[in-house]
Amino acid sequence: MPDLANRREHEAALAAALLNEFEAFRRSGQRNSASASWSALGVAIEEAARPLLSAIFQDAAAALAGEQGIDQAEGIAAQADAWAATRATELSRQIVDTTIETIAGRESLDGVLGSPRAEQIAITETTRAISAGEELIALILLQTMQTELVPIWHTERDERVCPICRPLHGTGKEVYGRVSPSGPPAHPNCRCWLDYETKQSST
Repeated sequence: MPDLANRREHEAALAAALLNEFEAFRRSGQRNSASASWSALGVAIEEAARPLLSAIFQDAAAALAGEQGIDQAEGIAAQADAWAATRATELSRQIVDTTIETIAGRESLDGVLGSPRAEQIAITETTRAISAGEELIALILLQTMQTELVPIWHTERDERVCPICRPLHGTGKEVYGRVSPSGPPAHPNCRCWLDYETKQSST
């Protein structure tokens, strides 16, 4: 299907939530890697990101289900919440660990915990949540209707498309899976998405 219609709104909401936690941490003035403040930052990021990731997952699942002409399957919200909880925990840990490594020797956190980083993470994680939501619907269709959704990689096809993703445009999982087995994102800031061809499973 085409890229999620309200992707930009989701990206903006997630970026704003992350930046709010980044700014609160910078204002606190605590940056000692041994300090409990890092743990607090991780918890704050996790709590801020979890409901937003779940909402993206659910929107992507609903959009693909609607495109395929099926009612949204029961339990989607619960599965979205479970996926988002796991991903938010992983994401918060990654952000904290990377920040601690990056700030060594720096006087300011502005360039590390600022708007550009929040926006990059938001784009990447929106892409990831969309792929996860669509993957669930593809699995449900295969299990309940023996309908297989064959994913095809799509890029934005503009001047910002990177050398990693450009050759993946129009390819199936047998090709793009060598680079990114779970589909987009293939790298930080990835804006790619999957379209689907429908076929009846022979199983």
